[in-house]
Amino acid sequence: ERRDGIIIEGTGKLKGFQCQSYKDHRIAMALVIAGLAAEGKTEIVAPECIETSFPGFEDTLRKVVRD
Repeated sequence: ERRDGIIIEGTGKLKGFQCQSYKDHRIAMALVIAGLAAEGKTEIVAPECIETSFPGFEDTLRKVVRD
């Protein structure tokens, strides 16, 4: 734990999976980013909740990943 956050050290590579966002936009965005790093297909249930706090997230992410 740090004063301004946490550091998480993993033990292996992420694997694609069907993930629940629980309709929480913060969790959904974190799962999208994790899914980009995962091997295999990642499916996020109810990703539309992201629009709550970041309309255009998908388009912005596509630009970042493409560049």
